Amino acid sequence: MGTLLIADGKIERGLELLAKATAGAPEAAEIRFNYAKGLVAAGRKVDARKELEILAKLGDKHPLRAQVDALLKSL
Repeated sequence: MGTLLIADGKIERGLELLAKATAGAPEAAEIRFNYAKGLVAAGRKVDARKELEILAKLGDKHPLRAQVDALLKSL
């Protein structure tokens, strides 16, 4: 839902939901990645980098690794 809200321009509400989802499921890489992308959309690159670095520390344990690396390099 948070990702959909962000896509619809309701960025702060979407980030609020994604932050709660990330806190509730800290090991869910896809949720954390969507949260990081939302933070980038909101211009909060420092916060996005923190989230992406958490994902990067997981190594190759998740299928989003290439996307995480690409987004980190773009910041």
